[in-house]
Amino acid sequence: EQECLVQLTSFHGGFTLEAVEEVVDLSDHPGAPWIPFVVESLMEKSLIRIDPPTDLPGMVRFDMFATIRDFARARLPDSVQAAQARHARYWASFSTPERSKELGLPGSIQRIRTLQVELDNLQAAIAWGLEAQETSTTVGACVSASEPLLSCAPARLSHWLQRGLALDDLSDEDRVSLFKILGQTLERRGN
Repeated sequence: EQECLVQLTSFHGGFTLEAVEEVVDLSDHPGAPWIPFVVESLMEKSLIRIDPPTDLPGMVRFDMFATIRDFARARLPDSVQAAQARHARYWASFSTPERSKELGLPGSIQRIRTLQVELDNLQAAIAWGLEAQETSTTVGACVSASEPLLSCAPARLSHWLQRGLALDDLSDEDRVSLFKILGQTLERRGN
C-alpha cells in the first residue's frame, strides 16, 4: 500500500482507476494484491478520496490531500521518479491513434471535457518530458494536451510547444506536428 500511495503522487489533479493500473507498478512486491484492491484499501484508510468531476457524470476519479501527497513523496523518492516517467508516457500515449480513440471523436464534447479534467496530468507529462529531455513523451503529451489547451489556455499551449520545438533530437515529423499545433494556437490568439 505504501508503494502504491507513493506512486500515486505522480498524478496531478486526480486520477482514474484505469490510469492507476497503467502507471502504478507493484511488480517488486510479488504478493501484492490486485491494484484496484489496493486503491480500495487506501480509500478505506482515507489516504485517497473519490473526487468525481461535475461535468462528466459517471466518471470515477480519485485524489489525495496535498499533505498526504507531500508526506508520501518524501518517503520513497526513487519510486516517485519511476512513476513520474510511467505517468508522462501514459498521457503521451493518448496522441497515438489507438489510444486517442478511447477519448472519443476529435473535437467532441466528451473528448474535450475528459481532456480538460486531465489537464493537470497532461501538463505534468509535458513538464516531465521536457525536464527528462524525452522527445517522444514531450511531443505526445503536447499533442494530447492541445485540444483542451487550445480552447481554454492557448498562451500556455504556445509556451509548451515552443519549449518542445527547442528540443535537440526532434524528428522532422514531430517538428511538423508541433508547428501545426503552434499555428492553430497563434491563429486562436490572433497573432
